[in-house]
Amino acid sequence: MARSRARLALLQDIGMHMLEKGKVLSRDEWKKEGVARTGNILNYFGSWSRMLTFLENEFPDMWKELNAVPEVKKVSPKEAVKESPKAAPTAPVKKTVPTAKTEK
Repeated sequence: MARSRARLALLQDIGMHMLEKGKVLSRDEWKKEGVARTGNILNYFGSWSRMLTFLENEFPDMWKELNAVPEVKKVSPKEAVKESPKAAPTAPVKKTVPTAKTEK
């Protein structure tokens, strides 16, 4: 019983971290920035794909958010062709000529 509670707690932490990143992380991505060591995750779940299956089954709402496709705003052809505003002209930079050193 304690092992299943620890597994769900770890799974919830993994899911929340992936939600913060906005995507389902691969094992290599997780090694670089994860909140738990990959070895501990594999001890609880056996493999990375099995952990993802547990995440999908135990937390379906979290899984839907992770796999949601962002809506793409449709742009009409007229808006796409609009010219970009021109930048304001800048003042020319004056070049300074170095002066010769005078010895005393």
